[in-house]
Amino acid sequence: MFSDWSFGRLNLDRYDLSMQDAPISASSEDIVLPAMDQAQDELAPVEPFAPLTAAEGDATQIISSLPQSAESNTGGPGMDALGLVILVLLVGSAMLLFQVMRLRDQLRVSRQLKGAAESEAGQLRVLIAQSEKAAERRARHRVTTLMQRSQQAERERDALEQSNTKLRRLVQVDELTGVANVRELGHALDTELRRAQRATRPVSLIICDLDDFKRFNRQYGHDRGDDLLKRTAHLAQSVFRRGGDLIGRIAGDRFAIVTPDTDYRSALRQADVMRQRIWESAIPFEDAGEDSRVTVSLGVTSLLPDKPVKPYQVFERAILALQLAKQRGGNLVRGDRPHRTASVPATEQPSQPATGGAIIGRFKGRPTGAGGSG
Repeated sequence: MFSDWSFGRLNLDRYDLSMQDAPISASSEDIVLPAMDQAQDELAPVEPFAPLTAAEGDATQIISSLPQSAESNTGGPGMDALGLVILVLLVGSAMLLFQVMRLRDQLRVSRQLKGAAESEAGQLRVLIAQSEKAAERRARHRVTTLMQRSQQAERERDALEQSNTKLRRLVQVDELTGVANVRELGHALDTELRRAQRATRPVSLIICDLDDFKRFNRQYGHDRGDDLLKRTAHLAQSVFRRGGDLIGRIAGDRFAIVTPDTDYRSALRQADVMRQRIWESAIPFEDAGEDSRVTVSLGVTSLLPDKPVKPYQVFERAILALQLAKQRGGNLVRGDRPHRTASVPATEQPSQPATGGAIIGRFKGRPTGAGGSG
């Protein structure tokens, strides 16, 4: 009945299409449809087709299982039309099955790709979590390091400030007594002289010297001498308490007090108060004579400058007045009368005044412990 099957296509070259005198040029529909109608009227039992292969087979396997010759089936043209219909259905089913298998393979591949993608996504999430943890550890370590460095910088800054404070104290403050040193006192006096000249106001300088201090050191030792210097500085601070007053140690046992806006008489009164405070303290000193106590001598000078004055000139005048008090037995206050310039001589001169250079050298010497002039 059928012949020449090849990969789902039917070779109908030898098929007789002359039924009902159909024209040779008729289309396939004109041939197949009448044949199907005739097959319905003349349908007769036919032998079953060979069983289909497994679902995984393709269309070629299905078609190759059909009969290979027209002589294996009989029944006329109706059976041929029915066979053609069944053949078309089988071919369509085979193609549909083939598409289903392709879709199944694509779905399997898609699932595999999806599984691989999910696996990669999981690995990526793990890597991201690890990276976040590592970044957090690095950030925490960085913050900790910065905090430690900041604390170290603060400690170093505090240490530097303490060093600067100590340095300032070394530059400006006498280490033993805690009052200003000779350098700071010189700067302060120069500043007050300039201000007094601009404002036409008086400025006074008082120099205080312990009587027979060298003998006191030899009798009681340097430790007692240092204690006496500290006590003297403390008493001076209790007497000269105004905001502008500055007390400084300019030699071993010698102190100076700069008192701005203080005239001559006021400076003499303050100096005498200082002398009385030392006397009233009654610090024992057996070799001091009849009084057997520590005493001080003070020299006072006061200026109302109308032209620039050097600090050493003022120191010179105060020291000359101090020497006069020393020559008269100590425990005294002596000074020169107020004058408008530093070139006016003192009213009272010592019997053998020291030269200006010697005086400057004495007050410019750096204080060292309890040593100094007596």
